[in-house]
Amino acid sequence: MRAVFLDAGHTILEGKPSWFDVWGEALGEFDVTLDREALQRAYARASDALSHVPPDQFTEETWRQFLREMVANLEVPGREEEIAERMHRVLSEIRPQYAPYPEAPDVLGELRRRGLRLAVVSNWELDLPEVLDRAGLRPFFDVVVASAAVGAAKPDPRIFRVALDALSVRPEEAVHVGDSYEADVSGARAAGVYPVLLDRDHVYRQVDCDLIRDLRELLPVLDRLEGRA
Repeated sequence: MRAVFLDAGHTILEGKPSWFDVWGEALGEFDVTLDREALQRAYARASDALSHVPPDQFTEETWRQFLREMVANLEVPGREEEIAERMHRVLSEIRPQYAPYPEAPDVLGELRRRGLRLAVVSNWELDLPEVLDRAGLRPFFDVVVASAAVGAAKPDPRIFRVALDALSVRPEEAVHVGDSYEADVSGARAAGVYPVLLDRDHVYRQVDCDLIRDLRELLPVLDRLEGRA
């Protein structure tokens, strides 16, 4: 392997305040109490359902569709539309700040020490380089590929090909890590890149790819792929 691609949100960057905490408070207004895992499962399913829509094409109605999809997966019958609309209002009032997951800097540093080229490949707005810079992660990466900048969003294989071309590596020489099966696993495979699914919150039960719980578990996966283990 010569290169590792990583998604941004929920992979190397954590939004604060967490959307799940904000949504949990909003649900409490309707006397609905759900644990964080249930919220995260619903979020993952809604994300997969709308993964074909680039962030720069998310309209107000798209966000409402996403939230309706998420609430439908929460199985709280009778008030789905009302709850989704409240979630939308809450989200419009917050501006999350992004910070690295605790293990991210050490793992990225180890990948660099191994001589691997690193790229961020993410469905994100044009400000992704600045977001990474504020989080202290930009120096780790050779290339930052945001969907808004290249006109293609995961799972479209074209966004992966932009990163491959920028790093001058072949698909079989790259691994991609991300938290969405549809966007990250299916998209990477369509581009011929080896996928690794990051599931911090135990959302996915059985999958047909390597699955890790935090970025530290990526290192033994790479060891195995490179014949070190």
